[in-house]
Amino acid sequence: AGTNSIDYGLVGADMGRVIGATIKLDGEAKFKSAVSGCTKDLSLLKSETKLITTEFSGEANSLAALTKKQELLSKSYDVQKQKTDAVKSGLENAKKNYESVGRSLDEYKQKLASAQKTLAEMQSSGTATVEEINAQKDSVKSLSDAVDKGEKTYTQAGNKVSDWQKKLNFAKT
Repeated sequence: AGTNSIDYGLVGADMGRVIGATIKLDGEAKFKSAVSGCTKDLSLLKSETKLITTEFSGEANSLAALTKKQELLSKSYDVQKQKTDAVKSGLENAKKNYESVGRSLDEYKQKLASAQKTLAEMQSSGTATVEEINAQKDSVKSLSDAVDKGEKTYTQAGNKVSDWQKKLNFAKT
């Protein structure tokens, strides 16, 4: 650009805004909702078990009492399996997001390095205009901000993986 017909490419002019949008872990709300629903169902089944114990006090080993308990245990097992499956899915999703954020962060780091190199070349060449240099400085700043935000996001995504792993460990117990 400019009067000297040198195109520096002004690397990264609009790159700093995108990485923030990729931070949100895709689908996390769906997995949390599924796990929460299973937890509520398990709580309901637990209260029904207590109700049966109260209803059949004194005859806890009767056929009717044992049949009801077996039905509730079967339902509890099914719901617990659903919860474990939902948590496994949440963990896999968190891992995918973590990897995706890592790839995006690497891309932004490369773009930042390229933008910094371009800026250095522009400053040392003596042929770039002040406006071109200032525009490239803005690009470098924008990319630098995006990398900083991306690093925080990458850490958060890693923490989400750990959180889902803990939930899976608890769901299996």
